[in-house]
Amino acid sequence: MTTIPVPPGDRTTATSDSAAAPRPEASGVPEQPLRTVSHVVPATGRDLAYRHERSEIELPVTVHFTDGTTAQTNLLLNPGQAELFAIQTEQAIGRRADAKRAQLLSDD
Repeated sequence: MTTIPVPPGDRTTATSDSAAAPRPEASGVPEQPLRTVSHVVPATGRDLAYRHERSEIELPVTVHFTDGTTAQTNLLLNPGQAELFAIQTEQAIGRRADAKRAQLLSDD
């Protein structure tokens, strides 16, 4: 959910799951050109960590933008998300192995 800042003196609060981002100039932050995310990959050479105090898995990732730039951040997974991700990853690995076996059989 996104919270939109409201000017001082306005007692309303605007929140929405699909709300547009606030205009940077309205908050005093200089406007930056928009960058579009191309894809996100696990960060090379960095392992995920379990943060017991927050019950989260923290996976370092590299965000790739369409303009060729990158940014480093962390993907945070709660226990349910981590379990679902593990199940889906295991299923994908199984489908990949099945496809490789099928390819080997068809090459014979």
